[in-house]
Amino acid sequence: MGVEKGTEIYQDLERIIKSASTAAELSKQMLAYSGGGKIVVQTLDICSIIREMNFILQSSLSKNVTLKFDCEEDVPAIRADEIQIRQVFMNLVINASEAIGTEQGVISIFVGYRNLDEDDLVVFQMIDDLQVGDYVYCEVTDTGSGISDEAMDKLFDPFFTTKITGRGLGLSAVQGIMRAHNGAITVESKQNEGTKFTLILPATDDKVVKKTKELGTYGDDIMIDGTIMVVDDEPGVREITKQMLEMLGMTVYTAEDGMKALEMYGDKREEIDVILLDMTMPNLNGEETFTRLYAMDAEVKVIIASGYAENDISDRFKGRAISGYCQKPFRIETLKEMVLSVLNKDEPE
Repeated sequence: MGVEKGTEIYQDLERIIKSASTAAELSKQMLAYSGGGKIVVQTLDICSIIREMNFILQSSLSKNVTLKFDCEEDVPAIRADEIQIRQVFMNLVINASEAIGTEQGVISIFVGYRNLDEDDLVVFQMIDDLQVGDYVYCEVTDTGSGISDEAMDKLFDPFFTTKITGRGLGLSAVQGIMRAHNGAITVESKQNEGTKFTLILPATDDKVVKKTKELGTYGDDIMIDGTIMVVDDEPGVREITKQMLEMLGMTVYTAEDGMKALEMYGDKREEIDVILLDMTMPNLNGEETFTRLYAMDAEVKVIIASGYAENDISDRFKGRAISGYCQKPFRIETLKEMVLSVLNKDEPE
């Protein structure tokens, strides 16, 4: 925010922020895969999702594998959970890479649009209730070793794997995700000639809401009159959050753990308007800290900060009066909007 746009350092900082955002997305995917997230269905542009995944997909491949992506023009949107759709392509690309092994090879992802009739849907015979209509049509093709006839019969079975180690849940999970989204998956393969997975997902006429926020557009003419306490065990997070809030005009106190937060709130209860509370801390975590703060003052305003999805936090605090939620990593505009909302201060026209 303090650097002139268009300068070399500004462009470097933009790259750093984009890399951090990519890391955050990868963390969300890992949480979803381990059961730490909830399904959130929204209107998605699948081509944009795969383009955004390019860095993560490339990072998961060995140097001998080339990844290619082709998307037809005007592919319609789908209604789906973004994390699960990302998981599907991550699983298929990693499987394809392992099939290629140490040889030189190519993985190709194609996304298009098809109107499928009953004859077209016959190849997806494992699903009985597919509806004739418009589908987003995806192919993931590799030049790897192919799949044997014996393995092909069991490919989507839970716990089946051709690997020495591993649980064999990858393709079973992919098929489950496709079924949950009223779609389907099928596979064609010949040994030593490669493999092609074909996926279909129902198209929708709904429009994707594009995110257009730019860096630094937090509304520097909007100042927040109030005092906040930031509770986080990570020094770097505490300091940058303090800096953000001070740029917004707030008085900021910081506490490095739950015990310090309780002590500080006991001393400055009349002064502190709102608390930004981290969930994962040693000794006394965010949930325990909130419980004790609420016992001290039933009117306390607490915004929970966490890397977990909002639905997961809502479940953990069900029936308890938290005032808001900020998912990490957050930008200054997100923080501003949440604090203004909690303090019931409207932004000026």
